[in-house]
Amino acid sequence: MNIDYWIKIFEAAYKNGESIDLITGEKKGINFVFNDEKISFLIKDLESEIFTKLEDDEISLVKSGQISLLEYHFGDKRTIFNEEQHIMIKEAMEIMLAFFWKQIDDEYSFGDISRLSSASALGMSIEEKYSISEGPFLKLAETYWTFRIEARDLVKKHLTIPLTQILIQIEASFASYFFPLMSPLKPDELDIYEGQKYLLTKYTKIFNVEQFLYESPVLKTYKEGIPMKKSKFDSGDGESSMYGSTHFSEEILNYINTHRDEYNALGFFSVQKAIEYLDAKEDVDIEFIKEYCAEYIVSRNESGLICDRPDVIINHDIEEWRYEKCKKIFYEDGSADKILTDYKSTNQKSGGCFIATATFGDYNSTEVIFLREWRDKILMESIIGRLFVQSYYKISPFIAPIISKNNNLKKISKFLLIKFIHSFPDLNNSK
Repeated sequence: MNIDYWIKIFEAAYKNGESIDLITGEKKGINFVFNDEKISFLIKDLESEIFTKLEDDEISLVKSGQISLLEYHFGDKRTIFNEEQHIMIKEAMEIMLAFFWKQIDDEYSFGDISRLSSASALGMSIEEKYSISEGPFLKLAETYWTFRIEARDLVKKHLTIPLTQILIQIEASFASYFFPLMSPLKPDELDIYEGQKYLLTKYTKIFNVEQFLYESPVLKTYKEGIPMKKSKFDSGDGESSMYGSTHFSEEILNYINTHRDEYNALGFFSVQKAIEYLDAKEDVDIEFIKEYCAEYIVSRNESGLICDRPDVIINHDIEEWRYEKCKKIFYEDGSADKILTDYKSTNQKSGGCFIATATFGDYNSTEVIFLREWRDKILMESIIGRLFVQSYYKISPFIAPIISKNNNLKKISKFLLIKFIHSFPDLNNSK
């Protein structure tokens, strides 16, 4: 990209009306005008003024585009720029930094993504480099890499103009946390995960931070193959199981088994309760519990999940993206969906374990849906109601098959259930 393109980007950044303070890190609203004076300054060549203030090795780093002059000026607190230049650079830098994060939130690419495959860039697509085909990491990588490549175009011809130095500083600072091998500015390796989480949470609004942190291939091996810290709940040996997963935890499994009656009664598995019960505080432990439980649930679809309740096969508080990802691990042929479909189909034909379904012959009939909502919204709100539900699910597997095979019993059951349903006019009217 040429200078004119980046001037338009800076103009859009000023119109965005936000900046991030370089000292406090706080985002704030601004009402600055991007005028000719600021444009003239951003494209002014400062070479004769600045290289006399650097050591020979520092000049080499700046000329290579690895480190910006701003790193020495702001980071080392050296007077590379005079006071007027300092004010203008700081303002433009803070505004462009806020705009950069907005572009990440908006999943915006700074240029032609196909350029990434050229030998002078990545030499391959982002999907090939990081072995990932979708999700927030891919979108963030596209924003970063297109920004980096287009900014590098200016390094070759316009290295010592303030505009280029601002872009180099933003790219290097961002890369130090998100793509550390690409930046000479390296925070302590233990700060990588927390740094990413803090920055994404602070500066994005709709970005899926949790999914990004879970999927990021950079986090998994961000420095010479060093893996992320192991969870204290992880009692696996790192070898893949028959399902292709390396997660195992005896402690979490014991929790699931000892709380099985509660799941049977509620028809709901709460990962949050598991996190609280197991007293998980660190992010790596919370992530492990969520991942283990998601895999456990998906791998046991054919037996009715954790709680022997196939009608609530995805009724849990695990994020849908995590559930879908685990389905790909455990059922590459899509059989997880097939199991759920087959179960519903079987229940619609034979009645299965549920009296209402056996009576009306349709899992998704209006009456069955009403009764499920009555269970969830009324019965589950009281101790007595939950006890009733628990008892019901212990006896219904024996009663439902009898009803499904006897037309007279079906008629009697249907008459009673419809009469019961009509006794709740408020609920019926709300539907």
